[in-house]
Amino acid sequence: MHKNRDIDLRVLATTGGEYVALSQKDRWRSEQRWREVFARGARESTGHSTQERCEWHTFSLGFTRCARDHDAVEYFGRVVAPEVIVTPHYPDEGAYRCRGGVLPSYLGLGVDRYLFDPECTWTMVFTHEPDCGPYYCESRWLARPGEPVA
Repeated sequence: MHKNRDIDLRVLATTGGEYVALSQKDRWRSEQRWREVFARGARESTGHSTQERCEWHTFSLGFTRCARDHDAVEYFGRVVAPEVIVTPHYPDEGAYRCRGGVLPSYLGLGVDRYLFDPECTWTMVFTHEPDCGPYYCESRWLARPGEPVA
């Protein structure tokens, strides 16, 4: 069991909703979808969705348009989502599907967590770095002219 599991369980318990662990297969599919939508800029620029071992560097290094810091928190505070996926950075940490309640927040907890709806229309990324993030992005911000918005 990873040490951050306690953080996840504590955070998820405060939402007032239900949460279930994702299977490895569902986690992989969810993370792949996230990469297709939100790490496309990094992948197109460098050939890789992961930069410096963290996928959130697609935002910190400017490959993907996003809101940062207080602006990110403000955007995230307006999100209404009946379901959210929570995935960690490390493969030995659990990923979750949450339904109902308020959205979980990992602000200031020193862990990397990627939150997004199953359709990847938005994402909120919390990082372990006190000077990086959080980051918020909507897929419609990334659409190219003539592309459908996710």
